[in-house]
Amino acid sequence: MSTAREFSEVGHCGGKLTVTVSTIEGGKKAYQIGVRNSAPTPAGWTMLYADSDGNPLSFVPIGGLSDDTGPKSAPGILVILGSDIETLYGHECPRCHEYWRTDGFPARWATTCPYCGLQAAPHYFLTKGQRNYITECCKLVLEAMDGADGEHEVDLDAVADTVAKGSEKPKFYYANQAQQYRYKCEACGSRQDILGTYGFCSSCGTRNDAAVVRARLDGILERLAAGENPVSALKDAVAEFDSASRAIAKRLAAMVMMKPGRKTELERKVFHNPKKRAEELRQWFDIDIFKGMKPQQVSLVVKMFARRHVHEHNGGEADQKYIDDTGDTSVKVKQSLRESREEVQQFVPLVGQMVENFHAQFHEIFPPNPKPISYHRPRRNPGSPTKP
Repeated sequence: MSTAREFSEVGHCGGKLTVTVSTIEGGKKAYQIGVRNSAPTPAGWTMLYADSDGNPLSFVPIGGLSDDTGPKSAPGILVILGSDIETLYGHECPRCHEYWRTDGFPARWATTCPYCGLQAAPHYFLTKGQRNYITECCKLVLEAMDGADGEHEVDLDAVADTVAKGSEKPKFYYANQAQQYRYKCEACGSRQDILGTYGFCSSCGTRNDAAVVRARLDGILERLAAGENPVSALKDAVAEFDSASRAIAKRLAAMVMMKPGRKTELERKVFHNPKKRAEELRQWFDIDIFKGMKPQQVSLVVKMFARRHVHEHNGGEADQKYIDDTGDTSVKVKQSLRESREEVQQFVPLVGQMVENFHAQFHEIFPPNPKPISYHRPRRNPGSPTKP
């Protein structure tokens, strides 16, 4: 399946929405809502309840009232909500108002905003277009219930065709927008499409920082093995550590109660001096980014970060600060540093270990939601004894 360009509109999956009204015993009216789809493009569907004014109340598992995790009686009007043609659904955070796409609105657990980390029931993350659609669906049901028995239909394919011709957008129309970074969560398998690169999985709340850095460091090692200049590999590895660590640190600043001055200080931290940052993280949050590393490995990390600074800011010539910071007496002031391919190859995995440590201990403070992780595990690992 092809994917849309970033920030381009991704159309609705289409189909025909039906409301079938019948008169039951006692002269009461009943309705069934359904959908038919014969388009060659992929489609996804989810269900929720809304009140008579179209205000969303809750998502329900597919299966509705027969599902033992769903409501035992209808709390409102049932609405079927369709995905886009990439089987993803748009979401908007009610707190930070940022937008993303993912593969569903889970009825069994909370949704997490990838950007600010807000956790709330999924129906709080509906977009404006989805809310308008829900309102129109509720009007359709109420109008159908006031009329004669029979089937009432809305052709969502025709709605999409109207928009494609440049006409005014019909009342049942809504579309999504492709974002920048698409990935599958390592913890729960949910598909995400977010602005930028780093963020929380909106299904289980697991951050993707470690996974992103792991993949990029593997690429650096491959380029290094293929003959890339070790200095370039060194600079890129440090840049990956800095960007991922800053992303995690900013989330700590936003989510942990602290004095305004400390909060601002943490938000502005750069991670080019791992020894200093490691000491601060230990004192402030009991986070040890050197956990499990041997003293000689920590010394290598400190030295290689300092060498990156020399290459980046001193034209590759060692200065007294480099010698003092690292204890590297094998070089002289003004001596041009030459990087060993083997030493950089030893260094790059240590960068990954530090990010993994930061990631894991962040989640000791803010644990992911175990429900979606256990729910998806049997699908990812057939034969697993874990049940949803």
